[in-house]
Amino acid sequence: MFKDEELGVFFICFKEKTAIERSIGSFRKLYPNSPIYLSSDGGFDYSYLNDEITHCVLDKDQTVGITKDIEKMIQTGQFPILNLFMAATQYLQRLENAVRYCNTRYILLMEPDVFVRGKLNLLDIPLVGPKPNQMPDIVRRYILDCGGKDNVAWGAAAGVMQSEAFLKIFDDLKKNQYKILEWLLIDPRIACYDYLLTFMFSVYGFSYEENPDLIECNRNLNWKNTHHPLIHQYYENYISQNGETGKHHEKTT
Repeated sequence: MFKDEELGVFFICFKEKTAIERSIGSFRKLYPNSPIYLSSDGGFDYSYLNDEITHCVLDKDQTVGITKDIEKMIQTGQFPILNLFMAATQYLQRLENAVRYCNTRYILLMEPDVFVRGKLNLLDIPLVGPKPNQMPDIVRRYILDCGGKDNVAWGAAAGVMQSEAFLKIFDDLKKNQYKILEWLLIDPRIACYDYLLTFMFSVYGFSYEENPDLIECNRNLNWKNTHHPLIHQYYENYISQNGETGKHHEKTT
């Protein structure tokens, strides 16, 4: 049994003010003493949410703001590799900042469309989350050639990761950033954080498994009638007024 204090949060966001406040509120009801590190990627300044265990940073629009157009890049065949490299490295740096700030065994990867409605069952697995997207064969072969673990699929949004495993990986990548560029030349979509994290953990031999706590609204229309404590693709708190918008486009579930 893990203690509540072993769970921290890295929250990435933009201008989804109402959804962010309610998402954080859902977590705080269940984990009042767990630290939260929030990075606004060129969006609103959420420093008004700061307290003794909540740290909000207004960062430059360099991560999700870049990778949100990845599908258009794929369609046109034009990949700004340098920008994607910077997006990947900047995301990892922000995640390291969050891990150092929280100083917890586990980190929950939250976004405005993540909602917590029950206590989580923290597992002794390096990374857990949804696995909706199969990695291309060339990527899986690369992972095995590097001596890694073929975790087959990616999609670690609303994931939960072990901080120790992440720091071990990132400490090596800081010394060998060329590896990230090499990855992007294999598949530019690896710049997207939910793919990047899954791929990283796989290359370095760590397991990525389905999270039994998690349900995704768009992939399970019966989500309201289940007992999963962690919800992803939850858009009921998204609004389009007072300048609120999001890189996760407004949707209804």
